[in-house]
Amino acid sequence: PKVKHTNIFVGSLPAGVDESYLREVFIPYGTVKSASVRMRGEQTYGFIEFTRVEEADRAVMAMDCGAFPPGWVVKFANWDTGVSDWNEAVPHSNVYVGGLPAGFTDLQLKQVCAAYGTVESAFVKNDTETGRTFGFVKFTTNAAARRAITDLHGKNDWVVKVANNDSYPTGGGGGGGGGG
Repeated sequence: PKVKHTNIFVGSLPAGVDESYLREVFIPYGTVKSASVRMRGEQTYGFIEFTRVEEADRAVMAMDCGAFPPGWVVKFANWDTGVSDWNEAVPHSNVYVGGLPAGFTDLQLKQVCAAYGTVESAFVKNDTETGRTFGFVKFTTNAAARRAITDLHGKNDWVVKVANNDSYPTGGGGGGGGGG
């Protein structure tokens, strides 16, 4: 399956297009986290990073409807990396989510996290001894994990952070990879 993420490549831009113009063009499709314009020889191109996957998807679909200036190429970027976020990099794509409500399911966690990128797997553990419910989400890319951590941490009293390591509990066992 095609990996979906939040980064869009914009090619065949006319000379003189800058980041603020590019941002303005893409704002109708969602929250633009970053915009970047680059040049290689005579070619001008750019990258847009949205906050959520569905926003990027809307922008790519709009290309097919002729929503952009003639000649522009708008598609998912080859890499899921924000151009301005190198300092926020995470070491791997396994995320710990603590503070989940009792009864929260694997499927619910996967659905919540899919907004930030492709989810390989999601696992929720209800610890009957402590009464805590927590989970782990394995994203396809580190950038998706970073987006989820940035956006979800603190919402609904959740603790969302990089898991202690990139190994992933598969259910039933201890599942203490994130701490709390």
